[in-house]
Amino acid sequence: MLEQGFLGTRAPLILDIIAVMLVLVILLQGFSIYLVKRRAYNWHKRIQLGIGYGMGALLIWFEVQMRLVGWRHLAEDSEYFDTYLYPVLLLHLVFAIPTFLLWIVTIYGALKNFSKPPKPSKYSMIHKRLGKISLIFSSGTIVTAWLFYWLAFVS
Repeated sequence: MLEQGFLGTRAPLILDIIAVMLVLVILLQGFSIYLVKRRAYNWHKRIQLGIGYGMGALLIWFEVQMRLVGWRHLAEDSEYFDTYLYPVLLLHLVFAIPTFLLWIVTIYGALKNFSKPPKPSKYSMIHKRLGKISLIFSSGTIVTAWLFYWLAFVS
């Protein structure tokens, strides 16, 4: 059985935690980009690794919970269950799967190609492009996750 969430909806605990964490991810990513512009590369690295590892752990917990218990029974009372819910879920996956892969590529590339402590290098332009693309896909993932959460567990 899934533990009840803390936001007062039909959502399980893991989805409430992820919903809150997504707000923090946006704020932390923005702050991390600000730090790069201030040449605080080591702090940028720490924050991005923290986001990556933290969201990776939440994703594993989420996948285990969804495979063991599921979510549909909690969303059946939504007025959107038979209309918009599944198209929004599909749209969310269109963003979420590439985001996950982009984060892996971006983090792996940075760990492999930047010195310790990190500083600009030949790899910087590639990393900057990957970061921008990751941020765009992350934003799409976050917006569609919130929309799905609202359609499934709030309405």
